[in-house]
Order: sequence, then C-alpha cells, then structure tokens
Amino acid sequence: MSLGRNAGLAQEASALVVVVKPVRAADGTVSALEIREQLQSSTRDGAPLSLKAALSAITVKHIADSITNLQVTDAQGSVPLTTTDDPPVTSDDSAYRHWKATRQTNSPIAISYRFPTNPTVARRGPPLGMERAGQGVAGSGIGFFLLPENSTSETTRLSWDLSDMPTDSVGVTTAGGGQVNIAGPPSELFKLWVLAGPALAVHAPPPSGFSAYLVGTPPFDGTEMLKWASKAYSSIGSSFQYMGLPKYNLMIRALDGESLGTGTAGEGRGASLINVGKTYWPDQDRTYFRNTIFHEMTHQWVGLIKDRASWYEEGLTVYVTATLPCESHLLSPAECADDLNRTLESYYTSEGRNWSQQKITDSPFLNEGVRDVPYGRGALYFANLNSQLLTKSHGRRDLETALHPLLVARRDGSGLDQADFEAMLRRELGRVAVTEFHEEVIDGTKEIVPPSNAFGPCLMRVRVTFPSEKGGNSVNGYVWHPIGKGAPALCNIP
Repeated sequence: MSLGRNAGLAQEASALVVVVKPVRAADGTVSALEIREQLQSSTRDGAPLSLKAALSAITVKHIADSITNLQVTDAQGSVPLTTTDDPPVTSDDSAYRHWKATRQTNSPIAISYRFPTNPTVARRGPPLGMERAGQGVAGSGIGFFLLPENSTSETTRLSWDLSDMPTDSVGVTTAGGGQVNIAGPPSELFKLWVLAGPALAVHAPPPSGFSAYLVGTPPFDGTEMLKWASKAYSSIGSSFQYMGLPKYNLMIRALDGESLGTGTAGEGRGASLINVGKTYWPDQDRTYFRNTIFHEMTHQWVGLIKDRASWYEEGLTVYVTATLPCESHLLSPAECADDLNRTLESYYTSEGRNWSQQKITDSPFLNEGVRDVPYGRGALYFANLNSQLLTKSHGRRDLETALHPLLVARRDGSGLDQADFEAMLRRELGRVAVTEFHEEVIDGTKEIVPPSNAFGPCLMRVRVTFPSEKGGNSVNGYVWHPIGKGAPALCNIP
C-alpha cells in the first residue's frame, strides 16, 4: 500500500497546476480569462521548455494572436522565448504556434497569460471559441489554452478562481465542477468543454451521473430544458445499456443575439456544449434545441469507430435521435420527424449526395452541404438495416441487439472498426448485406429507400420534391410524417 501511496504522491508532485480566473468588465460580462500555470515536472530529455497554442480551430480564428501578458519564469528569473508557427493545414486539425525558451529551464516553472473572450458572432460549426453568455462564459480548451508541449507531466490539476464573479458562480469542465484532476499530458486540456459563471444547474440523483449547466438567457425555459435533458440522458442509457449512466456534464451557453443552435460533443468524453442565443432563428423552437441536445448526448454511447467515419458516428446518432425520443415519449411523432426531415432535405439537395464517403471526408469542413451528407445517408441506412434485421428474425433481433456486442467489445478495449461492422453484417444478413453497405454508404452509388415504418410505427414515408441546393433541377426524395388518424395508441404522448 505504501508503494501505491508514494506513487500517487510522486504523480501529484509532478502535476501541471492550472488556475483559470474569469475577469469581468464594468458591465458585468466576462471580458477576459487570466490563466496561471505551474509546471512541477521536468521537460523531456531536459530540453528547454516549449509551449503551444492553436492558431485557429475550425471557425475560430486568431487564437494564439489573442494571447497577451505572457510571462514565463523559473528560479533564474524571466525566461526569454522565441515563436514559430506551423504551416497551414487543410484538414479539420489545428495548426499551432510554439513558444520555445532560448535558455535552459528548470522546474518549477510559472506561466501566466491573459485571453480576451471572443466577440459574439453568429458562426456555424462547433462552438469552440470562448464567448461570454450573460454574466458567464463558455467554450473549449483549444479556444484559449497555452500549454507545455514537452513536459513529462501525466496529470493536470485544474481549478477556478471565481473571486471576480458573482457569488453563486460555478466553474465546470468536461471533467467536472470545481477542482479536477485530468489524466494524460497537458494537451488533454485542449479537448475540454469549459463553462463558468452564475449558472442554472440540474443534477440527476444516482445512479445517473448527469449534470447540466446553463449560463445566459436562452429563448426557452432553462430549468425545464435541463430537467428534460436529464430524462433524455436516462432514456439513452437505458436503451444502449452497455455503459450504464456514467458521469456526464451538459453545458449550454446562451449568447446575446440570435442563435445558430449548434452543438458539439467529444464522443465518449462525457460532456457536450450547446450554443444558443437570446432569440430563435427562423424555424427554430424549443423542439429544435431538444433534438440538438439529444443528438449531442447520444454521441456518448454511439462513440467512435476507428479512423473516424461520419456515416457511423453521425448517421447512427441521427437515426437514434429520430426514433428513441418518440419511443420514450420524450417527443411527439411530429417533433421527432421535424429534425429528421431537416437532415434529409439537406442530404437530398446536396451536390454530394452520391459522392463516396472518402470524397466527402476530403471536402473542406465549412462545405456543410457536402459534409452533412453522411448524417442523412447514414440515418436512412441504419433505419433500413434495422428493418432488415427485424424482418429476417421475425421481430427477435434489431439494430440495437446486433450492435450491442460490438459496443461492449469496444468498451472493453478491443476497439471497433469497419471490418468489425462488416463482420456483423455477414453474420446477421449474409454477404449481400456487405455489398449493399458499400454501394449505399461507402461508394454512395445506390439509393437507400427504407420501408415506410423504418423510423418507427408512428411515422410514415412520403415522397416529395425538393428544390436543388444550387438552384438547378429539383430532386426527388423522402420525408417522414406522423401517421395521424389510425396511428397506434403508443403514438400518443401520455
């Protein structure tokens, strides 16, 4: 036991210590973050200290440029630094600026800097920038952190200094509220979702690990939305089953102005951040954000497939979001169909609807019309696959039961890749199912037409004509509408 305790003390002594302090302007809004870091551990191979911050992160620009008041000191005093920038990247990954000490450094090393909050700008894409919301602030770690990149530290102790914030304020990250220990190298902080300020909060009772926080003033009843999200979280966990109801932090920031209603989740990381505004955009309502929240939380259980594949990660998530809330009586059939049909219209009208998965993956992130194709195409594929499984097994096996062993194996460390998925298809439906998968999903050469009840017994398929995305010829496709008269009794929300 003493050996284990001593190892723990050694790890604590070598931790990177990070303190984040939100600073308010005269109007009470958060104008900046002041960050203090202390590096207790040595650098790799005894090299001089090197730090890095992202130059940009998808839609958020000038991150490294915005860092001010940077000071680095060790026992010898101020540490002089030089900077270099990575070459531009064409993928979704970020390029970084690197600050390198020009002399030898010795721990402990103190690092401090200031980062201004981003101006509120209506932008598409994940909400990565640190933006003010009411008297609070929220965003992502990659949106403001400057971190050691050649440290031997494998633990970061992160805490909050809320002395300049209202007395009821909280500081929360993906890892939890208040002071948290984050395993792994310092770069793990780039992956965090972060929220601070006077927040509405809901904590589900055990065994659920769900907590939710909201800063700012949304266009809906915040408390009601957080309580609904707690029920939704339990519904998702009960459906997938394989990982129970683990710790999860849902964060919502309500910015000034209209909202694009975007969200982002680190698959399997136990948190998501939803972006709203004070007012709805056209065609938005409470249901729009319920669907967004359900979608992002579902990523926790859908998780990742090796080499990342949006046909799986997004397609399966859209399918679950279109069906499970109705099965659980969390949304009406019309509300479930609303989000699904938005996704399907985007798919059918996209110039990339018949593109291969690889060509879609290689397209720029901001080409949303193309990058969103796997959301709709994948949802249609999984709806059709579920129908095929039910038909062949005479109702005894469905998509959930077929995927369950794959998800358990991934949970237990075996991983999950496309070959595993195709092996499941062969077991369940034969080799023809693998051929169809490639034609419909990977190559995009065959249209998917699921049966009318593919999205549940309360919705029916309707053929429609959409105007083309770029003003060309109209295109035919399908949407799903509530059955209405004659629908099964289970379609009525209690």
